[in-house]
Amino acid sequence: VSMLQTQNLDIVIDSQPISADKKTEIKYLKSYAHCFFSTDKHYTEKSLGMDALANLPLIITSQNAEEIKLLRNATQGVKINPIIESWTTESMLKLVKDGNGVGYCQEDYIKDELESGVFKKFNLNFTLPKLDIYCGYMTDTLAYAPKKFIEFLVSKS
Repeated sequence: VSMLQTQNLDIVIDSQPISADKKTEIKYLKSYAHCFFSTDKHYTEKSLGMDALANLPLIITSQNAEEIKLLRNATQGVKINPIIESWTTESMLKLVKDGNGVGYCQEDYIKDELESGVFKKFNLNFTLPKLDIYCGYMTDTLAYAPKKFIEFLVSKS
């Protein structure tokens, strides 16, 4: 945001609400739903409660990833102890696909694997937090091309 305000960037896209001065316009773009998923090896059809998360062989992305922070906030009191912490979503997907555990990521990201049956989504008796995406820009200094790009982003959300 400081780079935006000093005009070193035209646009900031972030998964956290962007707080800035009055000259900065903030637009909500989209929310992403997340899910727990696995291959048949770790899947169960029964609906899981929050307490069950502590017993799953979880493979997650970095503990510092925004979606993991949101998950921890939503499940306060439940210990989420991953067996593997992956640096990338791609490597986490490979580990889950190889039967090493249960993954957690954006549902849209694994849509094809869910539809084809490679992965199965766990049924939960609680609601997972969604990850909101925002766009921020300076209203008084924005050039034509970035302005059109923002209009495109907003129209697609």
